[in-house]
Amino acid sequence: IRAGEHRVGGPDDARDLALKLLERHGILAREMLGLESPQISWNEIAFALRRLEYSGAIRRGWFVRSISGEQYALPEAVEMLRAVRSLIPALEKPVALSAIDPANPYGAVIAGCGIAREAANVVVIRAGRVIAGLQGRAMITAGEGGADDESFSAAVAALLALKPRITIDSIDGVAALESPRVGILAAMRFHSDGRSLVFDGLHGPAPARASRRSAGPG
Repeated sequence: IRAGEHRVGGPDDARDLALKLLERHGILAREMLGLESPQISWNEIAFALRRLEYSGAIRRGWFVRSISGEQYALPEAVEMLRAVRSLIPALEKPVALSAIDPANPYGAVIAGCGIAREAANVVVIRAGRVIAGLQGRAMITAGEGGADDESFSAAVAALLALKPRITIDSIDGVAALESPRVGILAAMRFHSDGRSLVFDGLHGPAPARASRRSAGPG
């Protein structure tokens, strides 16, 4: 049942709705209401949240820096956040999500990550951070200078786990067939269609740039 379907008539209803939103999101702040359609104001929900915090049922703090300061969380969510701080990104398996998946907070609750929240787009998240994504047929990697080769390979593997067919026209603004990453993608069974890099589970012509690298100096 979506939050907007609740009819809130008093403090107990506001409390019940606050708990449902916490169960859904783990952490609750004013911005989260943009993901819902509640027939209740943030002030009413916040009053119920303060009562829950006073009773010790939930925690209050500034858990996510990029959203407003009045935030509440389930105790389990706080423990999960603490665990994330100690993660070593290189040891974590990236996860690819549709850009409009409710589990993707970027561009909804948290500021955008360079990948628009559109159905055809995909983000790859590792240890809580976006490391890459597909915007249409453009692959974009995060950070200055883009991802290193290991992160790039891991991001592509996550994309392949989500999508059985991928066509890439460009990588970080460079034509895919001319990208320095072309060798990595060729090794992952991407082939050339003469204009783009394609993964479809079938064999195809190797990208010319990758073939030249494999051949070495003549």
